[in-house]
Amino acid sequence: MDRTEFTRATEESHREVLTRVDALDDAQLERPGASGWSPHDLLAHLAVWYDTATERLAFIGSGRVSEMPQINRDEVDAINEQALARDRSLAPDEVRQRYRTSYDAMLAALNGLPEATWSDATTRDAIERRVGTPAFRHAASHLADL
Repeated sequence: MDRTEFTRATEESHREVLTRVDALDDAQLERPGASGWSPHDLLAHLAVWYDTATERLAFIGSGRVSEMPQINRDEVDAINEQALARDRSLAPDEVRQRYRTSYDAMLAALNGLPEATWSDATTRDAIERRVGTPAFRHAASHLADL
């Protein structure tokens, strides 16, 4: 996947989330779905993983892919729980803004990667595997809950 494909997939996923969320009023945003999470919870959850993608892109952009921390399953669950505990109290407009701000920071970090980053197969693979999941695959996996 090259820069253009990666950026397009990320933007498409983001647009789909916004389309669904923008169609919800504040009461609908707070109503839990089948997963037990409300759209509010999901926006906060996705924002945390956009933040994670931004952090990973900083490692990649500075040539420190091997120093990028691994996150195991238990840590994923803990990160999710901490994010929900912290962000559940945000007002609907605040969580919408948090989501947008996190996405914008991640996209800026992605677009700020040097072009040479995309030429190196190992680095490109790290972007796809370690950033692609929080950047667009993850959001797409939650669309049914919005």
